[in-house]
Amino acid sequence: MIILGIMSGTSADGVDYVWINLEVNTALEIQFLHQEHRPIPKNIKTKIEAAITNKLTTYDLALLNYDIGKMHAAHFKSFKAWRKKTQLIGLHGQTIFHKGQVATWQMGEPTFLSLEAQAPVIFNFRAGDVALGGHGAPLAPIFHKALLGSPQQPTGFHNLGGISNITYVCGDEIRAFDTGPANTLLDIWLQHKTRGKMKFDKDGKVAARGLPHVASVKKFLKTPYLQQKPPKSTGRELYNLNFIKTQAPKEFFKLSLEDQMATLTDFTVLSIAESYKKFLPKALHTVYFSGGGTQNKYLMKRLKMLLPTIKIKTSVDLGWPESAIEGATFALLAFLRVQEQRIQLEHITGNKKPALLGQICGE
Repeated sequence: MIILGIMSGTSADGVDYVWINLEVNTALEIQFLHQEHRPIPKNIKTKIEAAITNKLTTYDLALLNYDIGKMHAAHFKSFKAWRKKTQLIGLHGQTIFHKGQVATWQMGEPTFLSLEAQAPVIFNFRAGDVALGGHGAPLAPIFHKALLGSPQQPTGFHNLGGISNITYVCGDEIRAFDTGPANTLLDIWLQHKTRGKMKFDKDGKVAARGLPHVASVKKFLKTPYLQQKPPKSTGRELYNLNFIKTQAPKEFFKLSLEDQMATLTDFTVLSIAESYKKFLPKALHTVYFSGGGTQNKYLMKRLKMLLPTIKIKTSVDLGWPESAIEGATFALLAFLRVQEQRIQLEHITGNKKPALLGQICGE
């Protein structure tokens, strides 16, 4: 079955469309087929940013929900080579709000896409888990486990999106949680300081020219979320511009931009390294990284320096582009939903009951 998975992350800069081929023989067989990326139009992106920061009215939110849905349909219409091949769609939607075990909202009315594709669209994956007491995130570990199988040595799969999450697999044991920020603080601060002229630190070049401010890093590392035991999830509700402005010591704001970016990068990397030490059952032998953060050469260099005993690889070593993993996750989840397969998430989201994830739009 050819399935399309659609993912837009917390940065809201674009949408990833990932096609997989999924077959069930003696085991689940998943093959990467194709990927497309489409930018989010500036007018919609501006409204998404306003929604995330709680600045839109209910009227505005309703209109935005439909605008995002129409955008997905318009994007799909442009995929001339893949439109007729697509048999099922998994739509994550754009996260506007997420608070684990309380509420979560991924925008994008799916009806427009279902009508355009003439295929069922599975959406609203996180709500079912939250309703049963789970955090609703991370869900990518379900796909990570499918890729890694049952390794005999402790193996990790780590996504560096806006938020950072780790999946630990050893044999049939699985653990997963959000470690904290990945790209979100780096992007937000650079955009803030350059007044939008720079969207992200390409290759980590700005941070690489600076020196981290140790006192600031230590202060950031003391924040409560990083001390909280898994299962846990987080998002831009915590790791945003206000986080930096309220948590950084006064000395941070006197630093050069290069030193500030180096400081935020080191905080990100150390939060990951410390999470491994504190919360994983055993030391990792190998970890595969994916997501936009893998393109930040300075961040990856610092990770290798701080995790010297771990073999650092990327999802490419498993035959998957770094930017395709989360889209593929929701393609897999769409398949599991139409098969009415409940998923055990106790050691991922904290939900102790097997959950049926996603709602079906279309026939």
